[in-house]
Amino acid sequence: MRPCNALYLNARHREQTGVAEKAGDVAGTRWELSGFGDEIDADPHVQLDLLQALDIRLLDLRGMLGRNVLDLTDAEVRSLRADLDARGMAVNVVASPVGKTPVDSDLAAEQQRLARAIEIAHL
Repeated sequence: MRPCNALYLNARHREQTGVAEKAGDVAGTRWELSGFGDEIDADPHVQLDLLQALDIRLLDLRGMLGRNVLDLTDAEVRSLRADLDARGMAVNVVASPVGKTPVDSDLAAEQQRLARAIEIAHL
Protein backbone atom coordinates (compact mmCIF):
# COMPACT_ATOMS: atom_id res chain seq x y z
CA MET A 1 0.00 0.00 0.00
CA ARG A 2 1.29 3.43 -0.91
CA PRO A 3 1.36 6.14 1.74
CA CYS A 4 -1.69 8.36 1.73
CA ASN A 5 -0.02 11.53 0.50
CA ALA A 6 -3.00 13.04 -1.29
CA LEU A 7 -4.81 14.28 1.79
CA TYR A 8 -5.57 17.94 1.76
CA LEU A 9 -7.63 20.52 3.55
CA ASN A 10 -11.02 21.28 2.16
CA ALA A 11 -13.25 24.10 3.31
CA ARG A 12 -16.53 22.67 2.04
CA HIS A 13 -19.24 22.62 4.65
CA ARG A 14 -21.04 19.25 4.55
CA GLU A 15 -23.64 19.54 7.31
CA GLN A 16 -26.30 17.82 5.20
CA THR A 17 -24.32 14.56 5.49
CA GLY A 18 -23.34 15.08 9.12
CA VAL A 19 -19.68 15.08 8.13
CA ALA A 20 -19.00 18.61 9.34
CA GLU A 21 -19.66 17.73 12.98
CA LYS A 22 -16.02 16.60 13.43
CA ALA A 23 -14.49 19.48 11.54
CA GLY A 24 -12.37 22.06 13.35
CA ASP A 25 -13.39 25.68 13.47
CA VAL A 26 -10.53 27.97 12.42
CA ALA A 27 -11.31 31.67 12.23
CA GLY A 28 -14.96 30.97 11.47
CA THR A 29 -14.18 28.53 8.63
CA ARG A 30 -14.87 24.84 8.98
CA TRP A 31 -12.02 22.70 7.63
CA GLU A 32 -12.31 19.03 6.81
CA LEU A 33 -9.78 16.58 5.55
CA SER A 34 -10.62 14.58 2.47
CA GLY A 35 -8.48 12.19 0.51
CA PHE A 36 -8.01 10.78 -2.96
CA GLY A 37 -8.73 7.12 -2.34
CA ASP A 38 -6.97 5.93 -5.49
CA GLU A 39 -3.68 7.17 -4.03
CA ILE A 40 -4.17 4.68 -1.20
CA ASP A 41 -5.11 1.57 -3.19
CA ALA A 42 -7.18 0.49 -6.19
CA ASP A 43 -9.54 -1.48 -3.91
CA PRO A 44 -12.31 0.81 -2.63
CA HIS A 45 -12.62 -1.15 0.62
CA VAL A 46 -8.93 -0.56 1.37
CA GLN A 47 -9.38 3.11 0.48
CA LEU A 48 -12.29 3.55 2.87
CA ASP A 49 -10.71 1.43 5.62
CA LEU A 50 -7.65 3.71 5.76
CA LEU A 51 -9.59 6.95 5.48
CA GLN A 52 -11.88 5.76 8.25
CA ALA A 53 -8.92 4.72 10.42
CA LEU A 54 -7.56 8.26 10.01
CA ASP A 55 -11.00 9.67 10.96
CA ILE A 56 -11.34 11.18 7.48
CA ARG A 57 -14.94 10.90 6.39
CA LEU A 58 -14.74 12.47 2.93
CA LEU A 59 -13.54 10.68 -0.20
CA ASP A 60 -12.35 12.48 -3.32
CA LEU A 61 -13.51 9.99 -5.94
CA ARG A 62 -11.08 9.97 -8.85
CA GLY A 63 -10.73 6.26 -9.44
CA MET A 64 -11.05 2.77 -8.06
CA LEU A 65 -10.52 -0.78 -9.25
CA GLY A 66 -7.71 0.56 -11.44
CA ARG A 67 -10.12 2.67 -13.50
CA ASN A 68 -11.00 6.33 -13.80
CA VAL A 69 -14.19 7.48 -12.10
CA LEU A 70 -15.85 8.12 -15.48
CA ASP A 71 -15.32 4.48 -16.46
CA LEU A 72 -17.12 3.03 -13.44
CA THR A 73 -20.48 1.39 -13.98
CA ASP A 74 -23.60 2.67 -12.25
CA ALA A 75 -23.65 -0.55 -10.21
CA GLU A 76 -20.07 0.04 -9.02
CA VAL A 77 -20.86 3.61 -8.02
CA ARG A 78 -24.03 2.52 -6.18
CA SER A 79 -22.08 -0.18 -4.35
CA LEU A 80 -19.49 2.39 -3.27
CA ARG A 81 -22.28 4.72 -2.16
CA ALA A 82 -23.81 1.96 -0.02
CA ASP A 83 -20.42 1.28 1.58
CA LEU A 84 -19.90 5.01 2.23
CA ASP A 85 -23.38 5.34 3.75
CA ALA A 86 -22.79 2.33 6.02
CA ARG A 87 -19.59 3.95 7.30
CA GLY A 88 -21.06 7.44 7.76
CA MET A 89 -18.81 8.73 4.99
CA ALA A 90 -19.48 10.70 1.81
CA VAL A 91 -17.95 11.66 -1.51
CA ASN A 92 -16.57 15.17 -1.35
CA VAL A 93 -15.85 15.58 -5.06
CA VAL A 94 -16.07 13.60 -8.27
CA ALA A 95 -12.53 14.31 -9.43
CA SER A 96 -12.98 13.65 -13.11
CA PRO A 97 -10.53 14.48 -15.89
CA VAL A 98 -13.05 16.78 -17.54
CA GLY A 99 -11.28 19.79 -18.99
CA LYS A 100 -7.87 18.13 -19.14
CA THR A 101 -7.91 17.98 -22.90
CA PRO A 102 -6.36 20.12 -25.62
CA VAL A 103 -8.35 23.26 -26.42
CA ASP A 104 -8.91 22.08 -29.98
CA SER A 105 -10.24 18.64 -28.99
CA ASP A 106 -13.76 17.40 -29.71
CA LEU A 107 -16.15 19.50 -27.60
CA ALA A 108 -19.01 16.99 -27.92
CA ALA A 109 -16.86 14.22 -26.43
CA GLU A 110 -15.89 16.46 -23.53
CA GLN A 111 -19.53 17.37 -22.95
CA GLN A 112 -20.36 13.65 -22.76
CA ARG A 113 -17.62 13.17 -20.16
CA LEU A 114 -19.02 16.09 -18.16
CA ALA A 115 -22.52 14.62 -18.37
CA ARG A 116 -21.19 11.29 -17.06
CA ALA A 117 -19.44 13.02 -14.14
CA ILE A 118 -22.72 14.73 -13.24
CA GLU A 119 -24.58 11.41 -13.45
CA ILE A 120 -22.07 9.84 -11.09
CA ALA A 121 -22.45 12.72 -8.64
CA HIS A 122 -26.19 12.03 -8.47
CA LEU A 123 -25.96 8.25 -7.98
